Amino acid sequence: MNAVPAQGERSEEASARALRPTIVFLALTIFALTVQRAWMSDDAFISLRCVDNLVHGYGLTWNTDQRVQAFTNPLWTLLLSVPYSITREAYFTTLLVSLVVSGLFLVAFVRQRGSDAHGLVLALLALVTSKTFVDYSTSGLENPLTHLLLCLGYLLFWNGERDSRDLLRLSLVGACLGLNRLDSLLLFLPALAVASHDVLRARGLGPTARAVLLGFAPLLAWELFALFYYGFPFPNSAYAKLNTEIPTSDYFLQGIVYFFASFRWDPATFLVLAFAAVLASTRGRRGDIPALAGLVLYLLYVSRIGGDFMAGRFFAAPFVLACLVIARFPFGSLRGVAVPATVLVALGLAVPHSPLSVIPGKRTLEERRQGGGVEDERLLYFARTGLLLAVCERVGPSSTNRQARGLVEEIEPFPESAKPVRAKAVGSLGYYAGPHARIIDPLAITDPLLARLPGEGYWYPGHFTRTEPAGYFESREAGGNLLADPDLAAYYDRLLLVTSGELWSWERLRAIVGLNAGSYDHLLRSYAERQADRADQPAQSEREE
Repeated sequence: MNAVPAQGERSEEASARALRPTIVFLALTIFALTVQRAWMSDDAFISLRCVDNLVHGYGLTWNTDQRVQAFTNPLWTLLLSVPYSITREAYFTTLLVSLVVSGLFLVAFVRQRGSDAHGLVLALLALVTSKTFVDYSTSGLENPLTHLLLCLGYLLFWNGERDSRDLLRLSLVGACLGLNRLDSLLLFLPALAVASHDVLRARGLGPTARAVLLGFAPLLAWELFALFYYGFPFPNSAYAKLNTEIPTSDYFLQGIVYFFASFRWDPATFLVLAFAAVLASTRGRRGDIPALAGLVLYLLYVSRIGGDFMAGRFFAAPFVLACLVIARFPFGSLRGVAVPATVLVALGLAVPHSPLSVIPGKRTLEERRQGGGVEDERLLYFARTGLLLAVCERVGPSSTNRQARGLVEEIEPFPESAKPVRAKAVGSLGYYAGPHARIIDPLAITDPLLARLPGEGYWYPGHFTRTEPAGYFESREAGGNLLADPDLAAYYDRLLLVTSGELWSWERLRAIVGLNAGSYDHLLRSYAERQADRADQPAQSEREE
């Protein structure tokens, strides 16, 4: 005999049916805005150059003569390599994958259970008005896949059974989040910790450990592969950004700058983050506390690393999590969401840079930078890489191609004889220059030796300039080691063995262990001390004069 639905359940079902047209309309509006504002960032082409090299048989490399993990998003990079192997085209292929994944996220978002539908409507309104979310639902970066995985993970956490099989699924989603971008795992770690604790109490240590280890097997397998293939477990950019002499306090100050600059571009996103935090901490359900902890953990991390140069980029994923919290909150009626919905709509219409804005804002390239090196990257690149402009006005990939070709004029008809090219904006340049171009990156994002030298001079979020050692250009041109400093040359010998030597040689494997254990760091310190002494000598001479 079927159970009779309770009165509350019947009212929730009736409310959901009544609001279904509104939910569908808002979801379609979000997707339409995502298509309208679709664009490609320069950084996206860093992964695409590696994809192109992989498809053409050069491995997951940046410069084909060195094995370097230049990308920070292995899962996204591998996902793009599948359609790219068929199309052999980067621009439309990447944007199509981004739009498909963003569409899947919206489907998962609107089909979630445990809501009276009023919270879902409010959350969709928040997504509509967020410049951060809409802009980074494309851009060619890994954000769309992060949004989808975060949505699936928390819906599974909230609706799961808290058994070993459920923990295995949660761990697998966590592994995929870490594979997509390692720091995004911070948003999900508290939920994983709670689920593991529940299973540990109910089933014991053995089943819990097996579920977690099996779930995280893909991430562990990738780290082992990266350690063997590249010689280091983490992306090259991690070493470039961590190996600096900048005080921690300066990072935190820059992080505050990043928060304020991003708020100026997109105040709606930050109001939603604050609103979700208040709901979760004061009136939310028990399952909302891990989400709140994930938000706090991730935002502290963003502050610690000094934010980013792309305004809003690091707030897209926590914003999605905040919307998930709002969507499941039992507001009970339209009256319960009236005030926040009105505020969101008013902001969406009034803020000049909102996706819904009817008030034209000053959208010049001069205004894209908000201080502290934080920029509206979409404003900078949309005129060249906007999807609708590419379709209607034939810009986009062709104009980017021309720009890149202009920057690599040194490449001769015979690519094997090409000289190295120095460039800081290495994304589209690297992709369109082709696999044989050897690019020296002074910011060290893609350069294994420069990433291990201390950052010097001018820096802005995520980018730290390096002084090129004497003989390094000649070394890259000759494909050998012509460095002038004896200690740095000795260190580079080991590094070359790891990044360019025979994969399975015992000597290379010993060098991998030594480099990761810090056995050769004294060579870098000796070089850095000599460089500092040389820099001090002119200053000392000036004081004596």
